[in-house]
Amino acid sequence: MYRLCCIFLLLLCHFSVAADLLQTPENANTPFKIAVLQQHDRAALVEHAQATVNYLNTVFTDIRFTMQVDNAQNIIQQAAEFDFMFVSPSVAVQLEKDYQGQALATLRHWIDRQAQHQISNVLFTHAKRDDIQSLQDVRGKLLALVDQHSFSGWLLSQYQLQNYMDLAEVHLRPQDSALSLAQKVAQDLVDVGSLPSGVLEQLAQQGQIKLDEFKILAPKQGSLPLLHSGNLYPEWAWIASPRVSQAMLDNVAISLLTMARKDDYGWAIPANYQPVHKVLQSLRYPPYENFGKITFDELFKQHANWFYFGLAAFFAVLIASLNFTYLYHKISKVQANLEAELKERLRTEEALQAAIEQAELSNRSKSQFLANMSHELRTPLNAVIGYSEMLQEEAEDLGQTNYLPDLKKIHGAGKHLLALINDILDLSKIEAGKMDLYLETFNINDMISDVITTIQPLIDKNHNHLEVHCVDDLGTMHADLTKVRQNLFNLLSNASKFTKNGNVALYITRETTGGNDWVVFRICDSGIGMSPEQQEKIFSAFIQADASTTRQFGGTGLGLAITKKFCEMMGGQIKVESQEGIGSTFMIRLPATVVEEILDDDEIGPRHIYQGHILIVDRDTNLRDNLKRTLVEQGYEVFVATDAKQALKLTYKTHPNFVILDSEIPEGWSILVNFKTNADLQHIPVIVTTEQDHQVRAKSLGAVAYLEKPFEMPALLELLQKHRTHKHWSCLVIEDDINARTALVKLLEHANWFVFEAHSGQMGLRFIRHHRPDLILLDLNLPEMNGFEFIRQLRSKPQWRSIPIIVITARDLSPAEQKRLNTEVESILFKGTYTREQLLDTIDGLVYAVASGSKDVEQGTA
Repeated sequence: MYRLCCIFLLLLCHFSVAADLLQTPENANTPFKIAVLQQHDRAALVEHAQATVNYLNTVFTDIRFTMQVDNAQNIIQQAAEFDFMFVSPSVAVQLEKDYQGQALATLRHWIDRQAQHQISNVLFTHAKRDDIQSLQDVRGKLLALVDQHSFSGWLLSQYQLQNYMDLAEVHLRPQDSALSLAQKVAQDLVDVGSLPSGVLEQLAQQGQIKLDEFKILAPKQGSLPLLHSGNLYPEWAWIASPRVSQAMLDNVAISLLTMARKDDYGWAIPANYQPVHKVLQSLRYPPYENFGKITFDELFKQHANWFYFGLAAFFAVLIASLNFTYLYHKISKVQANLEAELKERLRTEEALQAAIEQAELSNRSKSQFLANMSHELRTPLNAVIGYSEMLQEEAEDLGQTNYLPDLKKIHGAGKHLLALINDILDLSKIEAGKMDLYLETFNINDMISDVITTIQPLIDKNHNHLEVHCVDDLGTMHADLTKVRQNLFNLLSNASKFTKNGNVALYITRETTGGNDWVVFRICDSGIGMSPEQQEKIFSAFIQADASTTRQFGGTGLGLAITKKFCEMMGGQIKVESQEGIGSTFMIRLPATVVEEILDDDEIGPRHIYQGHILIVDRDTNLRDNLKRTLVEQGYEVFVATDAKQALKLTYKTHPNFVILDSEIPEGWSILVNFKTNADLQHIPVIVTTEQDHQVRAKSLGAVAYLEKPFEMPALLELLQKHRTHKHWSCLVIEDDINARTALVKLLEHANWFVFEAHSGQMGLRFIRHHRPDLILLDLNLPEMNGFEFIRQLRSKPQWRSIPIIVITARDLSPAEQKRLNTEVESILFKGTYTREQLLDTIDGLVYAVASGSKDVEQGTA
């Protein structure tokens, strides 16, 4: 009875833990809350935040984002209630330090057509004020500002001025707006004004002030077009709360970085906010109010380890002293009997040594056993199964038959769980590439006979009839006998489980196709059958036809997934045909002689050169399919749309190199007008197709070419080649050094490339999953994943193998590494040995080869 209760409690705990693990951590119906900082001198950023929230709501159709505008104090106090926050650099630093916030993106601001993600501070005065020539002259003067909590509007002014004077000597005069401040400086009503960099210039561009009325104090020439009074610091940040999952962080970060520019604002990869920390520490501004002060709490925090070490040492000495006293008295007590016991100990020494050696041997065996994960999982289950069998026998002997049903359920559940673990381990080995093939030659008829003998009890259980159709001598097969037999057993057991009082048939034939010998197994049943929707997902792991099937027939949904994997490992395939209520037929087709494939790098064939994206907008299904098939063969990645709304959505998502537009669809001409009047789309060449003569109208609305239906494919390909250009192609720069990455980005943007950035190989792969670039510039020495691993993973995907790669590295390559790269990338450039012109020439030469349709892109180094 006691053993039965223990086993029941153990099973109850096991299923309770499993239930806890299956709980969902997040509620998908709860909207994500976004806090936006309101500052008087940066009011335009609230509008950009609203545009960003609207954009995220369109990207994530199953998730809702809401926005709340508030001041810095409320946002910091309520930070735990928000998922994302769009704040100034000083607030971002406080959220990072006190609330473990994480920067996902930094604001990018276009000024004079140049993209900037840095800001500073401008201290300026009236141009005719000869008494104020430098920052030292601000002492005792009247200084106007908009917001005393603005990082670039005032905190940076404090940081600059504290080197020259006591800030108490400066008289502050708050203003309602940046325009009011600038006007009062121009009217000489205040001595000095303080604004964020770029704000003064924007006021001048809007015609509200004249720049020649002012002069900048302590000007510095940086990456901004405007002179500024100090160093540059990162712009406003998009901060994520630690409660947001990593998967959501990745998706939001990629969405922000790929968001189109809106009203001169956009997003860049997160900048380094460490300089902001230093400024706030110097000013002792939150969260560094107590920076540099020595308090007991700080002292304890700094030396807590030493305090705990001393306390632990004291107790250790005390315990050692007590133990020593106890041992001393004990030794004194047994000392008299030591001589008598010595002889006995000598006699037992040999036996003890032998026991030690046996224990060490057992320990090594145990370690080896525990090192194998499969044994570690199976052992407790085997114990449960064994004890349940023993308890059944004991219950029968004691006449306690009322326990037998429960014990049988425990035994059945243990067997079921053991089979599940075996299947999971097999599937895990396959996915990890650790499942090996053990090829041998065997007689097919003998193998079929063994399978039939094993499966017959399952056939009889549901009162089914099994038929086997094959010739008497099927010959031999060279394959993995165990996996072939397991595949047949899985399919036959499924057929017998889903069929009652029916027929199950096994057909075995040999076929010769293309000079290769194949063995085909067909398993047919007259069971419940499947719908087309169920057939599409039947080979996925842990998935059965539907929930009702699982409840009625049981099973884990792993058998068919493993069968499919085994077939693919042996170079074969599995197919299914089924009708609901009639039955199912599974077909396994395996080579009669299985060969393990070993690829040599030198034997890998040339890759197809990627030609670009094309969007086809047409309602004619046959024409769309023919166009797509022809263009894919030519190396293009093709997207299709059937109406204006879908066409514009795909255009913003995929950035196509060409659009082939049927003007006869509803709003067809309006699509063309929209393309040529939108600054973000007007660079995309549009080829108009129509069944009527609208050539003049198409040309007048901006189409680069016109084709009258029906048209020949060579004519379309000729037009694509004629109007192909590289100036709007995209490039992904993967470089962990921010200075080197920024230099490459600016160089390519100056050459009219659409440039994306990634600071690691993993980030680059995540980006490519959403937006495929035309070219990749890759550094080999990257954190987390080096360049070689990035190339391997990129080339392992068939849809990415044609993306050209140029390696830019400072690494000394070994001959083996050089040979490996020569087969995987288009060119190798060593840092410090090439000029900007050489880099652009290399890229231009590569693009020219791609654009001209050359399959053999020259590889080399510079």
